[in-house]
Amino acid sequence: MHRFVICTLQGVMTNCIKHTGIVEEITATRCKVRILQSSACSSCSVKSHCTTSESKEKIIDAYVLNGETYSIGEEVMVSGQLSTGYKAVFLAFILPLILLVASAMITMPLLKNELLCVVITLLVVAIYYGVLSLFRDRLQKQFCFWIEKI
Repeated sequence: MHRFVICTLQGVMTNCIKHTGIVEEITATRCKVRILQSSACSSCSVKSHCTTSESKEKIIDAYVLNGETYSIGEEVMVSGQLSTGYKAVFLAFILPLILLVASAMITMPLLKNELLCVVITLLVVAIYYGVLSLFRDRLQKQFCFWIEKI
């Protein structure tokens, strides 16, 4: 948490992800902000005629910087570092894929039983996500967002 606050206060805001959102809930140091996460198709001019366009509302827990005050319903800019986005994609998708493929490649020649290989491979990935959820609080400190007035 402190690393991001220090970086933003020093003006080092290059390589940031920014998204507009609406303040839903306010605490002393954080705000819950609702953003509309949309696929690339959602900004397309023919999206109403297409069945693949998609958008979802997400609630982001963001830090309040510089003692700013916000009100519920206010439109704000949610920011985060691009490198944390890459790290999140790696931990959530790439590393489990590597574990899935590696465990399948290791267990198949050893066991010569496809069903057992699939069960063990899925168990490895399930254990990975279980361990990841055990470290949720620690990871949440690394993956933080902050808000700014528009």
